[in-house]
Amino acid sequence: MQKFITQFSQSFNYAHNKGYISINPLTDTYVPESTKPTKTVRALEIEEQQQLTEYLKNTTVEKETYKNVFLLQMYTGLRIDEVLALQDNDIDLQKKLIHVKKH
Repeated sequence: MQKFITQFSQSFNYAHNKGYISINPLTDTYVPESTKPTKTVRALEIEEQQQLTEYLKNTTVEKETYKNVFLLQMYTGLRIDEVLALQDNDIDLQKKLIHVKKH
């Protein structure tokens, strides 16, 4: 929630500074403390990425259904919803491009 408020507040500050709006409506917004425990997220080390890549390359889709999803996420940084929304025509292997569309 804090990230959301911060991003919108920055946008409103920009609009205020440009004269598009008279005040930033989020100036005095109170964000309650989260009750969720803090999660620690750790990125894979390069050696771990290499091991995972080798494992997935040598594994069938029948054994690891989401192997291509894992590889796309690891090497492109795409979010899970972005990868799962991809269709055949979004991937151009000749140009080495992936077109990610917002829906």
